[in-house]
Amino acid sequence: MRLMMIKRVDFPDEKSIPAATDSDGNMRIIIEPLKSAYDKRLIDRGDEFSLDTILQSRNPWEATKFIKNNLDSAPLLEGEEWAYDIPLKRGEVFCIGRNYAEHARELNNPIPAEPVLFMKPRSSLVASGENICLPKDSEHVELEGELALIAGSSLFGEVEPGKALEAIFGVTLLNDVTDRGKQKQLKKEGKPWVRAKGLKTFAPCGPAILVVDNTDIIDKLTFTTSLNGETCQQGKVEDWIWTAGELLASIAETIGINPGDIIATGTPAGVKKIKAGDKITIESPMIGTLENDVAGN
Repeated sequence: MRLMMIKRVDFPDEKSIPAATDSDGNMRIIIEPLKSAYDKRLIDRGDEFSLDTILQSRNPWEATKFIKNNLDSAPLLEGEEWAYDIPLKRGEVFCIGRNYAEHARELNNPIPAEPVLFMKPRSSLVASGENICLPKDSEHVELEGELALIAGSSLFGEVEPGKALEAIFGVTLLNDVTDRGKQKQLKKEGKPWVRAKGLKTFAPCGPAILVVDNTDIIDKLTFTTSLNGETCQQGKVEDWIWTAGELLASIAETIGINPGDIIATGTPAGVKKIKAGDKITIESPMIGTLENDVAGN
């Protein structure tokens, strides 16, 4: 099952609402199943029902299973034009660098001995269909298509990779947009990368979260990144340097992970320079299509 947040195009100021795909691939609004889950004490209600409501529950997998079993009570999405919203409004955005050996080589970087970890601010997140805005002073900005793990439970301290793997609730797509010129300058000066990686709109995310019912599904995930219709990246989990469990265990030991955190897992070879007017498409057969236009600023 895939979960997403959506909003009516004609009423952009309205709050977005949660939806899911049923077994036939139809999109359904899941507010009623969420209300039923609340009545059964499977979730706690905050200000509204959302995907964050599920992730902040005592057992997100149990809550999702209940929703899946009650999708027939959810109305089909029809009659209006809808757009995607960011899947989650809470949680940190962790990023892993150089998790594909070929990408490290294309940038003339050594293959690291341990995962390279950095973070993006939540203000960098935008939904599928929204614009990536290039800053005025940037001369060389690149796309970086990635798979991103969604944590469903907390991890702190030393955790075995196999146990850490069990904390994965789902997987989505993320574009780790990077001001490459600024990043090279910051590296040369020995400074953090946040001014190159964390700009507003520099982390398109979505369109949906593929719920992981069985962690074996993670190893089968693939994605393709295209720039203006031409394929430039092909990512496979089997090409990762570190497994999903190893990535989460590394973050848990140094920082800690909470439900709803997003962990972008690194980009494969084929990063490309982007400019205003470009269209970037990241597509995974099991997750969906993350598509964003590039605009000037």
